[in-house]
Amino acid sequence: MTIRTAHEEDIPRLAGLIKDAFRDVAEKFGITQEESGWESPFCTPEVIRADMNDGMVYHLLEDDAILAGCIAVGDKMPGILYAKRLAVPPHLRGRGYGRMLMNHLVEEARRLGKDRVEFGTLADHVELIRWYERLGFRVTETRNDERQPFAIAFMRLDIHGTRVDEKETQSDPVAEAMGCLKLGKSTDRIMAELRGDA
Repeated sequence: MTIRTAHEEDIPRLAGLIKDAFRDVAEKFGITQEESGWESPFCTPEVIRADMNDGMVYHLLEDDAILAGCIAVGDKMPGILYAKRLAVPPHLRGRGYGRMLMNHLVEEARRLGKDRVEFGTLADHVELIRWYERLGFRVTETRNDERQPFAIAFMRLDIHGTRVDEKETQSDPVAEAMGCLKLGKSTDRIMAELRGDA
């Protein structure tokens, strides 16, 4: 299992992965392309290229030959690593791929010397927000955008001084991985520990 930076030749597969991963969310909340302008559930290679041209870097999680997930990051803002398009297809969920990508995100923020990680998600997707909160993120603001028919919850994790609750650490592999990051362990080492083969 590896996480690597995406290249031009990955763009078609990447667009398909993101579309597949976000389709069920769009259906669940009744979001259409025409009314929302939300790109992820209707992702095309052009969307990915536009992101890359704007400085976003896509990180791909591959399990053998399978493209299992991705996340895009941008570091244009001082002190902040901005993330978007965390994507794991429905048939691959529940295997820890999303957690691995989020741990990689935190490690990348540390490597770049960032103070915090930020991203936006659907405010009505309570289950997903609770999952992010278990990773240590918190909602800092909920905002309605006149260009979109839904509210966005903005989430944040402060990198320096992050504390992991002892009880959560005992039961949650993500919390364990967050503790590993504080100890400076590599992504490969964290993945091995999450799989139980370290």
